Amino acid sequence: MLAEQTIADYLWNSQGYDPWCSWNKSIFNLVGSDLFEDMKLFSENFLKSRIFEETSIKLKSLIKEFENDPLNKGEELKEYLERLSNLERKLKYMKDEKLYEDIHPWLKKLSQLAEIASKLLSSNEKVEIKNEVDKLGSYVVCDGILERFIREF
Repeated sequence: MLAEQTIADYLWNSQGYDPWCSWNKSIFNLVGSDLFEDMKLFSENFLKSRIFEETSIKLKSLIKEFENDPLNKGEELKEYLERLSNLERKLKYMKDEKLYEDIHPWLKKLSQLAEIASKLLSSNEKVEIKNEVDKLGSYVVCDGILERFIREF
């Protein structure tokens, strides 16, 4: 649905097309103001396309900062992971039940991986927590970034 709306924007005015503005407008049109920030957070972790060559830009940046300075950068990463882990609970209230049903497998796995990664940051039981990843579905989320982070932690 996002893709169709952004393509329509481009076709309507290719000279003035702004991909980020169109993307934000499309998210707003899909879920309204109440869930805009949450759907935007979910969507930014699935951005990879011809226009957006990368996905999970914020998550990658926070992980890199954490790897370079784990003592001072862990809290910001943990806060972001907690926001991701709450997405499934928050987005279940969207009005478009079909859209929720369509995104749910990826939403669920993203929330679960974020919760596992967050636990890793504050636990001494690393091996047990890492084993939780094996129990999750096969859907790829965040271009595999969270799985790699958990595995390499």
